[in-house]
Amino acid sequence: MVLAVWLTIAAAQTSECPTVREVEAEFARILPGTAAPDIELQQAADTLSVRCLAPDGSLLLNRTLAMQGSCAEKAKAAAVIVAAWASQAPLSENKVATPVKVTPAPVPLGLEVGVVAQAWLELTAPIRPGFGLWGDWFPHGGWLGLHAGVFAHTPIDAAFGPGQMHWYRLGGELGPVVKGDLGPVRLTFSPQWVLARFSAWGTGFDSVNTVTDWDGGAKASFRVGLFMHSRWHLFIDAHATLWARPRRLTIEGVDGTRSLSRWTFGLGIGAGARP
Repeated sequence: MVLAVWLTIAAAQTSECPTVREVEAEFARILPGTAAPDIELQQAADTLSVRCLAPDGSLLLNRTLAMQGSCAEKAKAAAVIVAAWASQAPLSENKVATPVKVTPAPVPLGLEVGVVAQAWLELTAPIRPGFGLWGDWFPHGGWLGLHAGVFAHTPIDAAFGPGQMHWYRLGGELGPVVKGDLGPVRLTFSPQWVLARFSAWGTGFDSVNTVTDWDGGAKASFRVGLFMHSRWHLFIDAHATLWARPRRLTIEGVDGTRSLSRWTFGLGIGAGARP
């Protein structure tokens, strides 16, 4: 009468030869660093059956070896069969695949900063140089963000009577911003609210006082950029500003009034970067 005893990984003690633990030990020597699959052994007088099971109990491997010998020889032969299967089985059939640690990608900061040199134009005055500094924040790297910046231009000069008038604005801007990327090309549009410190004075007159005041207005800015590197780009900037109040400048003792345009325009080039 043949007595068959099935042994599993969960078996803690057995009198059979070889044991599952002995087969696992040989398997570890053949494939170091790889855990053995679930193994069952069925022994008869001159045969040894080796089976590998999936976690759901389905059969993955079933081999019967016709052999006699010592426990060590049988364990080594069984381990060779299991190792040959484990080295060829797809990962879906081999539950001992080495776990892979996945590091989540960092969330982009979404901050971009830039500097621009501009030609500043009022419709009734000569072109003057100006500059701007700005920052755009796009939460989570999205297409909609917040724009903030500062701007200024050198004094604009205009003849008036026997002398000249001079004026300039220094201010800040704030508003939403939208962007679109077409390969290396970046398109940006931003409607903004602006607030500027307006200063005006004259030269060549007997007595002139400097006038300062606050100007508010609305601005629209459009930029076209080209990324030269993953972190920085060059761009062309064009903007138009409509000031809320008209400005008329007069000099005491001099006939006439100088009316300033409510519209100002700018065209410039600059560079932007992602910190």
